[in-house]
Amino acid sequence: MIEQYIKDQYTATAVSLSKSYGFVVSDIGKVIDLFRSVRHEKMGRLLSLGSGDGRVENIAARLFGFNVIGIELSPQLVQIARDHTEALDEVVQHTGIKTKDGTIEFVTGNYFPIHFRKKVQADGLTTFIEGHDPYTNFKIADFDFVYVYP
Repeated sequence: MIEQYIKDQYTATAVSLSKSYGFVVSDIGKVIDLFRSVRHEKMGRLLSLGSGDGRVENIAARLFGFNVIGIELSPQLVQIARDHTEALDEVVQHTGIKTKDGTIEFVTGNYFPIHFRKKVQADGLTTFIEGHDPYTNFKIADFDFVYVYP
């Protein structure tokens, strides 16, 4: 039941968010299939680079039990992702729907590490050079799985 609620919640907002913020939303069915195909007991921590509206993170935590950190450059999208997560929390609390025990944290920042940003800037590229460095409290190597939507 939570799977259908997640699909409904994110399908309703996908087009307007992608137009407003210029990102391509992940297909929910394909994301679910991806996690079904890779999930096993050793994969507990997921890093999501470019978390957008939080759909991938909520699927990973609620359906598959991952402990997730999602990094997103846009503070507005981070707030939207948190709002979606809170709405799902309320549904779970009021209906008693069972979910996995994964956790979700959304972090505002640039998912490109500082050393990489300095290199691309030196090469004359200016895309993705701004934004807070979220890697002060963790490293990519701390995670079992990294999700990046191309």
